[in-house]
Amino acid sequence: MAIVLVVTGDTHPNSYVGLSPPTIELEGIDEQWTYIASTAQRELYNSWLELWQRSRLFAAEHGAKLYGVHNGDGADDNYHSKGGLISQNPSNIVRLGAGVLQPARDVCDEFFVVKGTRAHVGEHGYHEENIARAIGATRDERAGSASWWFLPLDLEGLYFHIAHHPYTFGTRPWTAVSAAARESSIILHKTTIAGQPVPDVVLRSHCHYGADSGMTTKPRVFFCWPWQITTTYGIRLGAAGEIVPVGAWVFLIEDGHYTVEPHLWWPRSKEHWTAP
Repeated sequence: MAIVLVVTGDTHPNSYVGLSPPTIELEGIDEQWTYIASTAQRELYNSWLELWQRSRLFAAEHGAKLYGVHNGDGADDNYHSKGGLISQNPSNIVRLGAGVLQPARDVCDEFFVVKGTRAHVGEHGYHEENIARAIGATRDERAGSASWWFLPLDLEGLYFHIAHHPYTFGTRPWTAVSAAARESSIILHKTTIAGQPVPDVVLRSHCHYGADSGMTTKPRVFFCWPWQITTTYGIRLGAAGEIVPVGAWVFLIEDGHYTVEPHLWWPRSKEHWTAP
């Protein structure tokens, strides 16, 4: 049976510039309080819902099962700085993360949560583990967990090798694609030396940009786009005013072959201040 695989990552719920439901009730000391998302967050969330509804229809058109993967940083408890966080209460962090992923889980036959960076998701990824449990994600039975550090998928005879962190990435426009090609060479070398099967497709996140190593590489490596607006850290690196897309890689897998295309949305740029 055909499979549609949708891979996203880096949603960073609980960040003021991360993905968030439009409104959500959070735990307080004496009573609940309501977080109201910003205009930019609402626009991001609408694009997020569109992605999963579009994916549901695409799978139905092809008589395919729909599988979803969130490839890390599905929460934000940033230990470098707490100033950009909505809440420091762990239960609220899980509520926000689950609130973001639940619409995706609702339309998927299988949904996988991959653990991200401990600076954002806690020691040993405990926030993402609790989020994965809350939404009923597909479990890693060998590890006895609801989330995965490394997700190896055998889909219609193809081997998908999925994890959050790449070995390498590029920080400039002209090094982005070459970084994905370097990642392909590294994984080819390491799997071959270890006598392991070489993956057909490798998916990585963390670097907050999309890239494709190309059809001539084996394995073919894809870096995933984020679902977060520029942070203060990004501004410090020079990205103030930079507009980058959010999105997902969407695979159609049948009979040992796949096609892939990006589904992208571009946030609006900030309106210019005009002299009176």
